[in-house]
Amino acid sequence: MSCDVSVVIPMYNTEKFIRQCVDSVLAQTFPNIEVIIVDDCSPDNGAALCDELYGNNDRVRIIHHEKNSGAGTARNTGTLHAEGRYVCYVDGDDQIMPGFLGDMFKVATEYDVDVVHNTRTFSIMPKEGEPLPLDMLGLPEGSLFSFSPDHNELTEITLLTDDLASRLDDWVNHSYHFSVWNSMYKRSFLRENNIMFDKMKLAEDAVFYFHCMFSAKRFVVRPGGGYVYRIGDSSLSRGSKSPEKAVKAMQAQLEVIAAMKRITDKIPFFKDSRVNTRRAIDMILLSLEDGFIKPTFQSLGEEGMRSGESVNTFFAENFGENAPYVEFLFYELHKLYPPVIDFVGASSDPDEWRKLNKK
Repeated sequence: MSCDVSVVIPMYNTEKFIRQCVDSVLAQTFPNIEVIIVDDCSPDNGAALCDELYGNNDRVRIIHHEKNSGAGTARNTGTLHAEGRYVCYVDGDDQIMPGFLGDMFKVATEYDVDVVHNTRTFSIMPKEGEPLPLDMLGLPEGSLFSFSPDHNELTEITLLTDDLASRLDDWVNHSYHFSVWNSMYKRSFLRENNIMFDKMKLAEDAVFYFHCMFSAKRFVVRPGGGYVYRIGDSSLSRGSKSPEKAVKAMQAQLEVIAAMKRITDKIPFFKDSRVNTRRAIDMILLSLEDGFIKPTFQSLGEEGMRSGESVNTFFAENFGENAPYVEFLFYELHKLYPPVIDFVGASSDPDEWRKLNKK
């Protein structure tokens, strides 16, 4: 169907939240939308529930993957099937406030932009397993609050200049956070620039957002927002510590280098400057290092990291005959690194959010 906005919802293990998620999209004050639910072979009953609830809704399409491929690939599937002028992404355990899409679409069309980026989001911490009320009312005090992941102080709608050096400085300084679900993208822009999510388990959102930021001719930042992010099962799991989680981040680092090289080779500003390319790639590599690998090493120590075979196997599979030397350097260097703040662990802990909300 022809519509203004397509909302893509990847679904995996979100049965207890998916109804509230989809209903919050359907309840938007901006009516001309379509919802595309992509079931990524979810092992729970979410797919059957969606078929039952929305199978006859002409504003909802449900696509079932034949095998589990990850959130990025599920978003790609939804984008390829989208018919809206603009595309948004909402995770299956989150929700959006009633005016979220309309407010962004107004800015998108007024400024004729490729990307609308919101500076703020909301976080909610109900008891585990409790779905949100659709109208966001009646929540316990301190369970819903607004925060900005952007490291800037913009107070008005801002069209970024086409100076890519300035954008790179902003990127490196985390001025605009790469939460893919907090923005709206012109579908023709994504298609013409072949912007898709790479098949990786971590940092696929950062790579996607980088591609958007440095390909967009018109990129608007809008103070405010209406996306509601749930601190729940997936968040708590994301902050857990294990050798396998560290390996996941290290594997992502290798994948990021390859993915970013493909993107930067298409953009003269980066292709003609190894320094610019290195700065862009290092930002994501360091985010994975400081967000996942260093905190895990600090928590488990060398002995804990060596438990099991996952770390040893990672080095053997990726570095061949040089694996013993590379692994030795990994452990020795991580013993020397100063402690880092465990931002991922803190952002996955509801108690830390409640403390922040009281400040």
